[in-house]
This record gives sequence, structure tokens and C-alpha cells, in this order.
Amino acid sequence: VAAISRALARMGVPLPPPDDYPHCLRCQLHRRIWTSSVGELLRHFDGSGGTSSSGGLGAVFVKPLDRRKRFTGFVVAQPDDLASHGLTRRAERLLCASVVR
Repeated sequence: VAAISRALARMGVPLPPPDDYPHCLRCQLHRRIWTSSVGELLRHFDGSGGTSSSGGLGAVFVKPLDRRKRFTGFVVAQPDDLASHGLTRRAERLLCASVVR
């Protein structure tokens, strides 16, 4: 990704925005897709692994929204999972998906 980004920059070609889940294909994914942030996910988790009688999120698959390959996508099952993957900046934008079991 970095080599392609540099080559395009040298040619004066802007990088297109990431489109990991094209809108026209979302109905085929059979899962909910949404954007969020580290801070928003932390607010929604209740400390019991994300599941609660008060409507916790449950496990969520996350990947970077704005910056390609900033980190490999992973499943967040509890709030500590974010910090253990180095995601401590609450404003970090995420692309989220419900986990398919």
C-alpha cells in the first residue's frame, strides 16, 4: 500500500478514499456496517464483554476507517481489546461490523 501511495503521489494522482464495503454490496454482507470511533465504542461497552440486559453491543469487528492498513482488523469483545491493539486515541475513526458467527 505504501509503495502504491508514493507512486501515485509522484504522478500527481490522488488516492481514492477507502471503500472497503461498497454501499451497493452491503445487502450481500448479511451484517450491520457502521462508522464509529474508539471513544464511541468505549461508551457503548458496559464492561461485561459488551453484552448486557441493557442492550450492550456484543462483539464488534473493527478496522481503520480513514487510513488504509493503519492496523489489521480485529474483533473487540471487551473494552480492553481496543487498548491491547494500541487504539487509545478516542477520536480514532473506525469502520465497524457486527460479528458473524
